[in-house]
Amino acid sequence: MPATKEKKQQQLKQIDCGPECGFLIRSHDEKEIIELTKKHVKQHHGMDMTDQEIKKDIETVKG
Repeated sequence: MPATKEKKQQQLKQIDCGPECGFLIRSHDEKEIIELTKKHVKQHHGMDMTDQEIKKDIETVKG
């Protein structure tokens, strides 16, 4: 596996719904973030989001 791909997979990523909601998920697995975010927004906000919409909001955790 190329070093750049390995490093990218090891990066910790997150989605933060904001302080008014309090939902925060951090994972090395982008698919896990997408799945749990979809469940959260459906259950707590009554919304549906696509994988692409969620991917736009995923941030890499620095440090």
